[in-house]
Amino acid sequence: MPIAVLIREGESFMKDVFTYNADITKTAYLNWQTNRHDAIHNMITLAKGYMEASIVLADAILADNYDKKADKLIFPILRKRCRALSY
Repeated sequence: MPIAVLIREGESFMKDVFTYNADITKTAYLNWQTNRHDAIHNMITLAKGYMEASIVLADAILADNYDKKADKLIFPILRKRCRALSY
């Protein structure tokens, strides 16, 4: 059955990725570190985020790879590294 048939008008089958939380330390705002009038700054900010994400993932698997998670996580690590370099 197509997904479109499962969704009625005005309904959603997925939760929002980013939701509001009364505790501001538990809410992610993508635009806090960007500037709508500075495209170069925004690209650098995104590149730094992708690079940091790849480093955090790599550090995690280097610290403990007992369950062989590196075999799966290497792909998103390399993708994030590649994405960071593309900016």
